[in-house]
This record gives sequence, C-alpha cells and structure tokens, in this order.
Amino acid sequence: MVCKIQSGARSGFTLVELLVVAVVMVVLFLITILGYDAVRDNATSASLKSDLVHAYETLKIFRMENGAYPTTIDCAQPDSSTNKCVEKSNGATYYYDFNNSANPKVFGLTATKGNISYRIANNSIPVACAPGFIIVPGSSTYGTKDFCVMKYEAKNPSSDSSTPVSQAATSPWVSINQYSALNVSKNVAGCNGCHLITEAEWLTIMQNVLSVPSNWSGGAVGSGYIYSGHNDDEPTGALVADSNDNNGYAGETNTGGDQRRTLTL
Repeated sequence: MVCKIQSGARSGFTLVELLVVAVVMVVLFLITILGYDAVRDNATSASLKSDLVHAYETLKIFRMENGAYPTTIDCAQPDSSTNKCVEKSNGATYYYDFNNSANPKVFGLTATKGNISYRIANNSIPVACAPGFIIVPGSSTYGTKDFCVMKYEAKNPSSDSSTPVSQAATSPWVSINQYSALNVSKNVAGCNGCHLITEAEWLTIMQNVLSVPSNWSGGAVGSGYIYSGHNDDEPTGALVADSNDNNGYAGETNTGGDQRRTLTL
C-alpha cells in the first residue's frame, strides 16, 4: 500500500504559538525564582531565630555566672574576663546593647542577614521587621517596647497615591498633609498594622540616636553636634537616599558637615 503525503501540510510553529510558549516559560521562571526567594527567606528567618534563642540562653547563663551581662559578644574579641562569646550564622551581623546599671540588668540583641532582621531582649520572643524597616530597641523611660520603623523616608514610586513604600530609590514623598499621612500610613507596603510614629516612639528613637557615638560630629557622645540632614536647601528640594548606608551625603552640595542624612541606632 502506498501512502500519499498531502501537499501543503503545515510544519513548525506560528509566531503566536511561539509567543505563547515564551510567556509560559517566563511565568514558570518567575514562579521558580519567587519560590526560591521564599524558601531562602524562610531558611534565613529560621536561622536567625535559632541564633537568637541560643544567644538568649548563653547571655542568661553568663549573667548568672558573672552577675552581669558581657561587655562584648564578638567571637573575634571575646569578653576578656571569661573568654566567652556568642556564635552566629554565616553572613549574619549582630548589634548588641546592654545596661548592667539598670535594675534588673537588661540586654538586647539584633540579628540581621540580607533584608531580614530579628531582635530579642531579656524576656521577649524574637521580633521581626519587614524589608525596608529597622528595629528600634524599646525604652523604659518612655514606656515603649521594641518596634519597627521605616528605614527610609516614605516614597510614592507608583501611580497609586495611597501606598507608601520604604526604599532608597526615588524622591521622598513630601506633598502630603498630616491628615492624608495618617490615613495612608495604614497601607505601607509590606507592613501590617503600621501607623504614624507616636510621640513616645519619636522620643525613643532620639534617645537611641543620642547614645550612638557615630551620630556625633566629634565621634563621641556629647562631642560636637548630631548630624541634622538636608536642611540648607543646597541643592533645592528633597534628595534621593543612597542604598549605601555609609553615603550619608548623597546628592548634597555641602559635604563633610552637619548635612549628613544617615543616623545609626
């Protein structure tokens, strides 16, 4: 039996079919990337929380054995009297604060890796902040507990005028009144339960800022002045922040003086 091949039979793919395949591949790629990011962030969160729980136990034991919390927990330069320190995961950074003069004595420890941060204090569970936020240690003076605050000035990068975003890019959102700010503060991207900073929270932040030597022009607490940010209108208008925290004079005409816009907690 002879089979005939019909002339004019279609072979290959049309442009539309190729575009559909390309779109499907892109979607699958994005799903894979997003899934990987979620797994990675979950692993980072679990690692940081585990670090802090271990650190919590270590510091409690240290206090019971020595009557006070250590002056340093850095394993590169451990406490000189006990030669003890607190281990951390690869890539993580710690910020440790303590007060052995308080009654009872207190400590706080913030662990950060990438855009994820957690903080633990004497009798607390690890506190986490969303990307674009930083942790502010609470103050017994003002009756505040550890809380999260936007790292950058609120931005409005899209056409949606009701969603503030904490990011370095684009100019600060300045054309907004207090009433509107109060309403849109509930919609901050990536944040549940956000609100405008209260007076007690502002005072807590400033108390912390004043206690950090690098925020003073003289390099020591009380020496010189606190950097005040862009207030000389040179150049005119609000300035875009730099994602590099060490570049506090980004965009400034006058550098090296009080116009530095970055402060450390």
